[in-house]
Amino acid sequence: MKLLFPFAKRFIAGESLDKASQQIQRLHHQGFRVAVNLVGEQSKSTEEALTVQKEYLRILDLFKTDKLSLSIKPSSLGLSHSIDKALSFLEPITSKAFESGQTIRLDMEDSTTTDSTIKLCQLLNQEFPNVLGITMQSNLYRTIDDLQILKSQGISIRLVKGAYRENKKIAFMTTNEIKDNFLLLANDLRSYESPEDAIATHDENILDLLISTDDYNDTQFEFLFGVRRDLQIKLLRDKRVGVYLPYGKNWLSYTIRRLSEWKNIKFIAKNIIKERL
Repeated sequence: MKLLFPFAKRFIAGESLDKASQQIQRLHHQGFRVAVNLVGEQSKSTEEALTVQKEYLRILDLFKTDKLSLSIKPSSLGLSHSIDKALSFLEPITSKAFESGQTIRLDMEDSTTTDSTIKLCQLLNQEFPNVLGITMQSNLYRTIDDLQILKSQGISIRLVKGAYRENKKIAFMTTNEIKDNFLLLANDLRSYESPEDAIATHDENILDLLISTDDYNDTQFEFLFGVRRDLQIKLLRDKRVGVYLPYGKNWLSYTIRRLSEWKNIKFIAKNIIKERL
């Protein structure tokens, strides 16, 4: 575990909010938008979910005057037990975000939680309009329909490829299929002209296609903290760029997920001497 921590420092903004806040302020100063995520999922008890809730409330208290977004995995707040339980933990966070003009994006987990995550988002959106957003995955067949429904309800979208292994009955399997659907969905999303929507990918082929026209000049592009920092800075010159910034003590599973992607390992290997991790 200790051997992985030097790598984790590239992907994780710190183990505590105090450490992460330094990175948040630095990114804000550079002109990035920031989506803050407390790493961890699948709370096993009410006490664990309550701890997560308190931490997100603390973030909102700390950054009352700074525009940021919370990025929350619903399973960390009890969604694996029931929608009602997750709702009870999320409602106070959403209420505080509504009062302070901040936003919340629900991370999408594997397909067994898609319906419940969408329902949770819709319920909260009815009470707190213009606060809630949700992550949609281009590897799922259903996303084209889900996106249109959610946008009609004023819910913002973060578009990603999808990081979970799914069944071919419900998801595209090949890289080209997922990429083609991503581009289709990105074009659909652009038509809504919502400033809170985000296209989240590190795929340079996709990015080159999108930025080669004037259609995406007002689009927000989002990157993972510590991944393709060169692209982040390059796009920031004339685009709106967001950074998904995770922090917390449960960094191990997140780091392993990042390192399991061959391109990330190769990228770090090339730059490990040039950059201080």
